[in-house]
Amino acid sequence: MVSSPLIYSLNHQQMLTMVEAGTPRECLSKLVKRFPSLEPALLTEDGEPRHGVYVFLNKNLLQADQMDEPLESGDEIGILTLIDGG
Repeated sequence: MVSSPLIYSLNHQQMLTMVEAGTPRECLSKLVKRFPSLEPALLTEDGEPRHGVYVFLNKNLLQADQMDEPLESGDEIGILTLIDGG
């Protein structure tokens, strides 16, 4: 599942099916390769999720040290971004 601010960059798709990602980090990497306009919104220059970008695995929030844990068949990754402003 992808949060609303990112949907425009994904051609209005709320759900994407991706295969052959071994870790959540690899999944994000493949996502930004498929949709390059997402990279500045999601990742730092070092490839880490930006502040305000939350990655979920099967609806559980991942911590930074969990981004390289192996994925299993059927796992779902969710991305939620905070909106800045006032």
